[in-house]
Amino acid sequence: MRAWGAPAHLVCVMRVNNETGAIQDVARLAGIARSRGAMVFSDCVQALGKIPVDVRALGIDYAVVASHKIHGPKGIGALWAREGVP
Repeated sequence: MRAWGAPAHLVCVMRVNNETGAIQDVARLAGIARSRGAMVFSDCVQALGKIPVDVRALGIDYAVVASHKIHGPKGIGALWAREGVP
């Protein structure tokens, strides 16, 4: 378990919560995380096709989406990784 105040290496945040529909300000959170040296992963599954998912504007390093949310085949998804990240 990470102690409070210890550095984080990866921050994970949902773009849209699948139960409540809450939309997170991922760009703001990513800015804070990256200013502290952490990479950012965003689950954009619920957002795809409903609100913009511009990975560059969001400032994230990784994003994941699923095709069934846009009427594609179930079981197919995609992981996007910013060029140069491990």
